[in-house]
Amino acid sequence: PTAAFYLPGVAPIDYRDGESIDLKVNKLTSTKTHLPYEWYDLPFCRPAEVVYKGENLGEVMRGDRIQNSPYTIKMNVEVSCQLLCKQSYDAEQAALFATKIGEDYRVNWIVDNLPAATRVVEPALGSSPSRIITIYERGFPLGFRGAESIPGTSAGVNYVYNHHRIVLKYHTEPDAFEGARIVGFEVEPFSV
Repeated sequence: PTAAFYLPGVAPIDYRDGESIDLKVNKLTSTKTHLPYEWYDLPFCRPAEVVYKGENLGEVMRGDRIQNSPYTIKMNVEVSCQLLCKQSYDAEQAALFATKIGEDYRVNWIVDNLPAATRVVEPALGSSPSRIITIYERGFPLGFRGAESIPGTSAGVNYVYNHHRIVLKYHTEPDAFEGARIVGFEVEPFSV
């Protein structure tokens, strides 16, 4: 077996159990409008102080606006249904969310220099019915449009994803390094 890691300017980070992991927020993007928005342009939960993270030239050229977030993540510590904050929205703020959802905006988060991905499982086309394909999409949708086929929703109404299941995939190799290295970052958004 071989093991290698080299990406200019990026060194692997070894996290010990219980060590804090930063979740950074980036721009919201849409293939419909092509206009990026900063994460905090929408009324999301904020940390005590919003701090812009250093960006390299490539990030600036892509229009990235990387900022800190109030999310608390610790290596190898599983947490279920942790409340981030409670917020109420007025009609104008709700309309802003609805507009962005209608324009298919996607959320872009970053953990350990890895972009968030959404796992999509679907049947393989033109093959046996039992074969499925797993693909990953960069980021995740801000919300979804209700439909008669979606229980508990009203057709044509936009719903914001207000819960996020965060899955960090990691690699350990005790003979080579202490701790764990993050190798994957998935987000499964849903509404309750």
